[in-house]
Amino acid sequence: MHVLISGGTGLVGTKLTERLIENGHSVTILTRNAKDKQNQSHIRYVTWLDGSKPENQLKNVDAVVNLAGASISKPWTRSHKEAILKSRVEATQECIRIIRALEQTPSVFYSSSAIGYYGVSEEDTFTEYSEPINQYFLQTVSEQWESEASQVKDEVRLVIGRLGLVLDRNDGHYHSWRSPIGLVLEAE
Repeated sequence: MHVLISGGTGLVGTKLTERLIENGHSVTILTRNAKDKQNQSHIRYVTWLDGSKPENQLKNVDAVVNLAGASISKPWTRSHKEAILKSRVEATQECIRIIRALEQTPSVFYSSSAIGYYGVSEEDTFTEYSEPINQYFLQTVSEQWESEASQVKDEVRLVIGRLGLVLDRNDGHYHSWRSPIGLVLEAE
């Protein structure tokens, strides 16, 4: 299987790429700096979001995975909040443009989202069918992100994955969770 990944150099994308390669698949990663990356036997890097046409370098793509977006683990300044939203919407729009431009339509488009879609509650239980209960920043981002992805639902199988916090000892939110509670959990 040939999988095209946006956000493939991020925390989740790196782990997904490793797993796909371990299972014999080939991966093409859409990145802003393909020149800085070394292609390998089952991994290729293709530049995107610079006005180029990455689809011209893509053949036989079976699945597109959209994980691209500015990190949410950095401080949420006004400008970074704008980057969080804009990066996700623009990456999704470009993934859809690429899907539509490919000679052969992939069988699936996986677009990441966040559990922030549901809003915040200390009392309610949420399922994938739950509607958002309130408006706050991540809910707004998730809703716009998913709305953008749904533009292609009649053309390709669309899967939206609402991810929670991703913890990794070497990256992401892990170190901010290493509070006294985190140290107790780690010791067990």
